[in-house]
Amino acid sequence: MKAWTTGEPRPKHSVLPGQVDAELSASRASMQGLDRTQLPAGAYDTQFLLNATHQVWTALGGEQTNVNDAAVSSDSSWRAFTASNSVSGWLPYSTLTLTGHKGGMTQVQWSGSVATTQLWAATLNAVVTRKSPMHIGLKMTLDGVTIAERIGPCHPFDHFTISGNVPHPGGNPVLSLYWTVTPTGPDEALVDAVTGDHLMKAHLWASQLCVIARYR
Repeated sequence: MKAWTTGEPRPKHSVLPGQVDAELSASRASMQGLDRTQLPAGAYDTQFLLNATHQVWTALGGEQTNVNDAAVSSDSSWRAFTASNSVSGWLPYSTLTLTGHKGGMTQVQWSGSVATTQLWAATLNAVVTRKSPMHIGLKMTLDGVTIAERIGPCHPFDHFTISGNVPHPGGNPVLSLYWTVTPTGPDEALVDAVTGDHLMKAHLWASQLCVIARYR
């Protein structure tokens, strides 16, 4: 049976000289103090089950495809989000099912690259909420529970990293990624006056996702 302490406290809660050293020496005799050469055979393969203490999921993403305007000129821009898409609020970007999640603290990190058109961030009739500057909002949820929500990048070209953690019970929870675009302003240009192409508002691409669940 393991002894948790080898020293006896003295009156008024003082300790004996060297008691800390004795405690540390005793702990080295336990399993936690052993190096790999002292562990039982197969402790880290046949006896140590896969995903026993933690589990990792990763995913890569290309360009955002849930809202793409084909009328954007391919010569000067991506097929991206434009004012003509006439959608607002949180837009679904991607989902990932955490298959085999055993329950525990779950940490999520999402990174990617964005582009936003800042030419009309400040207009003469600047009455649109969150108009200056234009930005891409970011949010992550796990089975509907928000892990992290941020006002994202606002530079014309930028890279972002958003992370958060939350305890979650076991099962196969679904991680959902969302993004949102600043509303269109009253003076914002919508099309190219010469070509008629729709002008890009925002675009999201090159996403990387990493999820780590710690079980013990």
